[in-house]
Amino acid sequence: KLPEKSLFEVSPTVSLIQSEHDNLVEKQARKRYVIVNIGKTHTTRGNSNLKTLLESDLWGIKNRYRKQWGKIARGDTVLIYADRGVRAIGKIIDKEYTNEPMPNWYPPDGYPCRIKTKLENITSNKNLPRISIPLFELEANHIFKTARQSIEVVEDTEKVKKIEELLRKHKLFRF
Repeated sequence: KLPEKSLFEVSPTVSLIQSEHDNLVEKQARKRYVIVNIGKTHTTRGNSNLKTLLESDLWGIKNRYRKQWGKIARGDTVLIYADRGVRAIGKIIDKEYTNEPMPNWYPPDGYPCRIKTKLENITSNKNLPRISIPLFELEANHIFKTARQSIEVVEDTEKVKKIEELLRKHKLFRF
């Protein structure tokens, strides 16, 4: 009877391939989309947080959404939702939790969970682009049930696939 050997002892190449496969599976499992709800308006008039997003790529989130915010990681794709549809797409560059007030936000200390983004399709610092993916398509695909949440982190594999299908359909799949 032969003694049992580890996979590495049998073949270093097989072990390396298995390791690469495991890394790929882990990376695919972690794929997520962050939907940030700007609100009912897609212009900066009366929305100082949106103004900061368009001018400085910074978005603030209320503390009550800290659990969702905690799931966000650098490199996640962010979809900016406003006024009945997705209007912008980008990447999460960084995130920070801070009690430092932002003087131009109302309330200045009301958004301690912050994300830094790099948005792709922004052409103005006054308003978001036209709707790329309408709300009814998000709802029909069971991706986004309500426009009331400030932030939603989509990690479910089926929902991620549906988002990617919509991004391809609307020619937004750049990542």
